[in-house]
Amino acid sequence: MSYRIGSLNLLKKHPESRDPRNFHDFLSRMIADEGLDIVAFQEVSEVYGKDEIDVICRNLPSWWKGDYVSGSEFAFIWNSERVEMHSTTSFPEERMARKPLYGRFSPKGLGPNSEFRLIDIHIVHGGDDNQIHIALRKAECNLVKGEIYRTVDVSRYGDSYGTFTVFTVVLGDYNLDCDECNSCGPRDVQTFQEEKTTLKMTEGYYNSYDHFSFNVAKNSSIPYTVSRIEAINRYFNGDFTRYRENVSDHAPVKLKIF
Repeated sequence: MSYRIGSLNLLKKHPESRDPRNFHDFLSRMIADEGLDIVAFQEVSEVYGKDEIDVICRNLPSWWKGDYVSGSEFAFIWNSERVEMHSTTSFPEERMARKPLYGRFSPKGLGPNSEFRLIDIHIVHGGDDNQIHIALRKAECNLVKGEIYRTVDVSRYGDSYGTFTVFTVVLGDYNLDCDECNSCGPRDVQTFQEEKTTLKMTEGYYNSYDHFSFNVAKNSSIPYTVSRIEAINRYFNGDFTRYRENVSDHAPVKLKIF
């Protein structure tokens, strides 16, 4: 049984600035077409975050649930018929400009001792691509793929005992292209998704900033595919401007595992 995890930067837009028909129709169709089980969001409005996630879930089938951590810019939504959410919490990391959101989910088709542990991130940008800001981004990338990943990627958690199958994934907006991400952190924790995902101000794509990272050596027996979701061509007829106005300046990405 395979599972699909999506990630999308929502551009911190005021919810009322979008055409709700375009936005919610896009999300519901994309989730259904791509078979997504969990979606991680970045740049949820910190003012309207809980209301925004509640509205997103109300416009999806009733089995979709959501959780927004107050004061952050991160959220998860998930198909409760396919996965069980155990907890979501801001990771207590003061060395990152935005504390990651950490979520623990059990895939219902893989047994009680299997978990997805998702670390939702948005690495600092800094405003431009000078060497100082790039160095800051790489420092955060090193931290999240190294120390934070090791802390989360353990076989036991809290009072749970037994043999666990733990699949830990960093996902989100890295503000670094894929090859730069793979120069950061331990060699075993590789970053995937090389297609460009950030939109130009006019037409087309600019950078590849949206990725997934996980320990390839540890999870060598688990099949996976990573891809950009062709949201603009498929749901907006190639209209980059309408997509930007109603969704984001990022395309969604997807990880299929098992």
